[in-house]
Amino acid sequence: MRTWAAALVAVALLLSGCSGTEEETDQPVATMPAGQQTDESLAALLPRVTINGQPLEAFPVATVREAGAASLPEVTPEACSFVATGLLNPILDGTPGAMALTTARINVTLVEMGTVEAAQEMIAERDFVLDSGQCSTVTVTQSGTPSQSTISEEQVGESGMEQARALVSTATEDGRTASSVSLLGRKGSVLILVNNGVKNDVEPLRQVAEHLAGQLP
Repeated sequence: MRTWAAALVAVALLLSGCSGTEEETDQPVATMPAGQQTDESLAALLPRVTINGQPLEAFPVATVREAGAASLPEVTPEACSFVATGLLNPILDGTPGAMALTTARINVTLVEMGTVEAAQEMIAERDFVLDSGQCSTVTVTQSGTPSQSTISEEQVGESGMEQARALVSTATEDGRTASSVSLLGRKGSVLILVNNGVKNDVEPLRQVAEHLAGQLP
């Protein structure tokens, strides 16, 4: 198991990715009614999706909460912090959630917002800053080291989610260019984030998101 600090950096800076996903079932398996998912019920959904033959394995969100907000990177503009921190803030606030950090380097985060309206509002905040152009260039500072990235959008096909958008973050350092991609949407009141940092290919993320959405009521 990777250390918490390394795992947080992997999630926060969107360093993840893989290909070759499979779906084990098309039928919803969530054990809680819509709007009432818990840490445990969301975590139970993760193994229903496999990557390269390996089921997703939940990373304990209690560890995330113990680390606290001090472990998060600083982001400028602040309104674009979701680009770097994903859905960590609501999890830190105690909102029910589940995470998977895999050796295949694909990361998944699920968050139960309680109501469809609350989930819609969070997505709408993302859309507002994206559409206003505020997030075209973002600076992320981790452990005192800044990194500047340009943010663009990638088209995504049917993902089983509503309000889904895929963002590509491209950074150049020491003459080398690296890209990562994240896909965020919702299924009812549950936010679904999948990110990938090996290559800016949204298709593996779309597959994972579609399979996870299929498990939710």
